Amino acid sequence: RQSAKPDFIAQLGWIVFYVCNSGVMQSEELEHTAKLCHLVANRTVLYSTAPKENAPALTSLLVCLADWSCRWEKLAVAVSRTPGITTTLGCLLNAPFLHLRREALWLMHCLSGALALCNLTDICAATNGIVPLLTPGAACVPQVLTLLQRVATSLPTFRNSLKGNLAVLAQLQQMTPEHQSECQKLLEILQLP
Repeated sequence: RQSAKPDFIAQLGWIVFYVCNSGVMQSEELEHTAKLCHLVANRTVLYSTAPKENAPALTSLLVCLADWSCRWEKLAVAVSRTPGITTTLGCLLNAPFLHLRREALWLMHCLSGALALCNLTDICAATNGIVPLLTPGAACVPQVLTLLQRVATSLPTFRNSLKGNLAVLAQLQQMTPEHQSECQKLLEILQLP
């Protein structure tokens, strides 16, 4: 229902995620999962307009979408075609909570094949939101560097946007020694045409 509270949707999202990952659902139930995925994607778009108030719900919804998109290419394509999804991802890359930015980046990675055919203007305009995720010493830096490598490899438009973002490049130059290798890989990817 449209009137369902975000806290209820958050709990429902986690329940769906755990049920799908428990092995209870079979691949032949993909049609049912596709319907659920459509609802989750639409709710994610709706809630992204107020990420601070809807953070608990957005977290579980993003995790569900990313998990399904990584497992089933058909669902990744369906999610990428959800009206407003690229605007949503751009919005969430600048969300007030860093974990939402990280989850949005993970979903971008899972959708990267399907997003290659989309207009990425909103996502590319939001690359400054990645800078705090690259703060030297932050626990998420290894994961973020890996995700950025994968997304930048798959999406040339996003790669060019990162390449032109001086704040991101400056942050990469400040990486601590334990992250230098992964940082160097990302910088090499950013040199691709």
